[in-house]
Amino acid sequence: MTIKKFISFLLLSLSALFFISLFIPLETNDFRKESIHSLKVLDRNGKILREFLNDEQGRGEWIAVEKISHHVVDATIAAEDKRFYSHYGVDPIAMTRAVYENLFLSARSGGSSITQQVIRTVYHHPRTFGNKITEAWYALRLERMMEKEEILEQYFNRAPYGNQLNGIQAAAKYYFDKPASELSIAEAAFLAGLPNAPTFLNPHKNHAAAMMRQKKILRLLLAHEKITQQEYERAIVQPIPVVSPETKFKAPHAVELVYAQVMKRENDNVVILSEAKNLPEAWEPLQSPAHRPDSSLRPGKNVGTTFRMTSISRPVQITTTLDIELQTDLQWVVKGHLEQLKKKHVSNAALIVIHNQTGEIRTLIGSADYFNQSISGNVNGVLALRQPGSAMKPFTYAVALESGFTPSTLLADVPTSLPAEGGDYVPENYDREYHGPVRLRTALACSYNIPAVRVLHSIGKDALFGRLQQVGITTLDRSPKHYGYGLTLGNAEVTLLELTNAYRTFANNGVWDPVKIVKEESGIAGEDLTEPIPLESGERCKVISDEAAYLITDILKDPVARRPAFGNHFRFSFPCAVKTGTTKDYKDNWTIGYTPEYTVGVWTGNFDSKPMLQVSGVTGAGQIFTDVMNLIMTKYSSVVNDFVRPKNITTRTICARSGKLPTAHCEKTIQELFIAKKIPTERCDIHKKYFVRRSDGSLQDKVFEIFSPEYKEWAELENLPRPPATAIESDARSSNRLTANRPVIVFPHDGDVFKVDPVLRREYQKIKIDALLPHTISDAQLVINGNERVAYNREGTWWQLRKGEHHLQLSAFSQKGKISSAKIKIFVE
Repeated sequence: MTIKKFISFLLLSLSALFFISLFIPLETNDFRKESIHSLKVLDRNGKILREFLNDEQGRGEWIAVEKISHHVVDATIAAEDKRFYSHYGVDPIAMTRAVYENLFLSARSGGSSITQQVIRTVYHHPRTFGNKITEAWYALRLERMMEKEEILEQYFNRAPYGNQLNGIQAAAKYYFDKPASELSIAEAAFLAGLPNAPTFLNPHKNHAAAMMRQKKILRLLLAHEKITQQEYERAIVQPIPVVSPETKFKAPHAVELVYAQVMKRENDNVVILSEAKNLPEAWEPLQSPAHRPDSSLRPGKNVGTTFRMTSISRPVQITTTLDIELQTDLQWVVKGHLEQLKKKHVSNAALIVIHNQTGEIRTLIGSADYFNQSISGNVNGVLALRQPGSAMKPFTYAVALESGFTPSTLLADVPTSLPAEGGDYVPENYDREYHGPVRLRTALACSYNIPAVRVLHSIGKDALFGRLQQVGITTLDRSPKHYGYGLTLGNAEVTLLELTNAYRTFANNGVWDPVKIVKEESGIAGEDLTEPIPLESGERCKVISDEAAYLITDILKDPVARRPAFGNHFRFSFPCAVKTGTTKDYKDNWTIGYTPEYTVGVWTGNFDSKPMLQVSGVTGAGQIFTDVMNLIMTKYSSVVNDFVRPKNITTRTICARSGKLPTAHCEKTIQELFIAKKIPTERCDIHKKYFVRRSDGSLQDKVFEIFSPEYKEWAELENLPRPPATAIESDARSSNRLTANRPVIVFPHDGDVFKVDPVLRREYQKIKIDALLPHTISDAQLVINGNERVAYNREGTWWQLRKGEHHLQLSAFSQKGKISSAKIKIFVE
C-alpha cells in the first residue's frame, strides 16, 4: 500500500470512527435536574427564608420549556444562536466568524451554539482551544441524544444569569419577582442578554450595560420578525427596575437547623466504597464532590467512590413550621429589652415558641444578632448547654404530687443539712431567708430552694433523674449521684429547646412528644417527600399523670401564690403558667411558661459566660417573656381558653397555715385543689386555743400557732407568740360549753379518767380545777357530788384525788342572782 493510499485509509477510518463516536451517548446522569435545583427554605406561609446553593454553586429552579414565555425563547435564540433549529449542535458559520474576528480583527467574539453552551455548563471545561474541540464533539453527541426542545430546556435551566443564578426561572424571580412564564418582551430581552457576560452585565452593578444589551436584542427580535413594530416601540421604552438584593437571610439560626437536618439525613445515606462490587441495590455513584453533602468527603481525603441511595429524593423546597411575621415581631421585642439590659452586662438572649398541640416551632431566635461577631451571634442559644437554675423545680414537684404529696402538703423551709457526697449539703434560699412552714403550692410558686431539696430527699434523686429523661432532657450524661440534691436546683446543663418542650408536657396533660421545625418537603415536581424528621428523638408518650400536670399548671399560673417572692410580676389577662430560673453566679437566667396554646422559653446571658449584674429570671428573661406572651396572645391567638381540668380534681377548703381541714380556731381558710383520692382527712393541728389568765385572775380564750419541734429555731427567729406557762389548752368539748353569762369548768373535761398512784403520797396527787368566770361574779364555790363545797379561787383550785365517780359544778352569785356551770363527770381509779 502506497503512503498516499495509507493516508487516505487512515483519514477515512478516522472519519468513520468520528462519525460513529457521534452516536455514543453522553452520561444521562450528568444532565439530571436535581443538580440545578437549589434548596429553598420557606416559612409556614410560603415566605422564603433562605435559598441554599445547588451543586453548581448557584441558585436554580427547574422549569419545563413549555412553561417559559415564548418571548424568552425567541430573544435567546436571536441573541445566542439564530440558526439553532438548522444546525446539528455546532454552527460552522458562527464558529468561522468567531475565529476570523478573534484572529484578524482583535475582537472578542463567541461562536458557541446553545448546544455547546449547555455542554460548557455541565462539564465546566477550561476555555482552551483543545476543550473547544471537545465541547463541539460533545455538542454533536448531545444532539443525537436529545430533541431541540430538550436541549433548550437544559439551556434555560443551566445558563448563568449573574449573581449565582442558574436558569431563567431563578433569574426571573430574583430580578423581577415573577415566574419566567410572565415575563414581558422587554424583560425577556433583558434577561436573554445576561448569559453573554453575566459578571459584566450584572444588573445591580452595571444596569446601563445590561440595558444596552437588551436594546440590541430587541432590534434583533424586530429584524427576525418575532415582534411587531408596535411591540418593539413599547418594549424599548419600558422601564426595567430590578428587585434589590437581600444581603441577609431570615431566621438564620432556625434555617441552619433545618439545613443540618437535611444534610444529616443525606449523609446517613452516603457510603464510600473502594470498588463498586457488592454495591447495595438502589445506590448510585455521585459524579463529583459537589454532590457530596458532607464537606469532609473530598478528593484526597477519602479513597474510593461515594454512593448514595437513589430512592432518597433530595428536596428542592422545605416548608418550615416558622411564622416569619411572628419571628420578626419577637426579634424586635428581644432587641428592645437587650438595649435596656446592656447596663446590666447582658449581651444576648435566645427565644423559642412552640405550638402545643402540633409541636411546631413557630419562632426560634438563637441570639440577639446572628451577624454580630462581637457577641458570638452565630452561636445558637436555643441549643447551647446552660444551667437552668430553679426552672427545674416543677419536675421535682410533679413526681412528688404523684407520690402522695398534695398542693397543701406542709413543707419545712428551715435551716437544713442533708448528708451528701463530700460532706453535708446545706441549701439556701435565693433571698437568704427562711420562711418556716410553707404549703407545697407556695414553695413552688415562690421558688424556695430548701423545700425543693427536702422534697427531693423524700422522693429520691433517681426518681427525678428518670422523670427528666422521660420529658426529653437528653443532656444528663452523669449519674444521679453526681448531680446530687443540686439536680432540682438546676446544676445540670440543659438546652432551651429541650427544657421548653419539657414544660410543654405540662400544657399537654402530661404527654411528651418531639418538636418539629419542618412542615413538609417537596421534590422537583412538587411531590411530597418523606415524613419530616423531628428535632428530638423519641415517640409520643404519657410521662406525667393528668392530675399532676394540671396541679403544676395551676400552681404556676397562680399570681397570689407567687406574690410573696415575685410581687406583681407576671400578671396576665389570660391563663398563663410561668416559672423562672437564675443561676447562683448570675451567668444564666430563664423564664419558661405556657398557655393552653403556646409554650415559650427565654434565656438571657452572655455566650462567654461572663456574669450579669444581678439580673434574675424576673428582671431579665422574665421581662422579655411577658412582652412576648402578651404579643402572641394579642396578635397571633384567636381564642383564649383555660386549661382543661381533669374530672377527678376537686376543691376543698383548708387552713391556709397548716394545709389541713380547718377547725373553728383557724383564722384564715382558702380553697385548694386535690386529686380525689388524696383529699386531706386530718384537721388542723397548728391552731390551738388556750385559756390565758387576765391580770384579775380570770381566764380569756386565745388562739396560738403551735408547730412541731423542727420549726423551733425558725419560730424563735420570727418571735412567734407562745402560750404562757400558766395557759390552759382548750379543745372542742370545753369550747362548746362556753357562754358569756355562766361559769364554765375548762379543766378537767367531762368524762376524763384519772388514776391514783399507789406509790406516790396522797397529798401530792391533786388536780387543778380551772374555770372561766364572768366578770359579774363576786364569789364562786366548787360543788363536789352535790354536797361538798369548796371556795373557788379565780387562779384555780386544787382538789385531792379520791377513787370513785365524782360530779363537779361551779356555783356563784351575780347581779342577776345565783348561776351555775354545767355539771361534768370524772372518774378516779
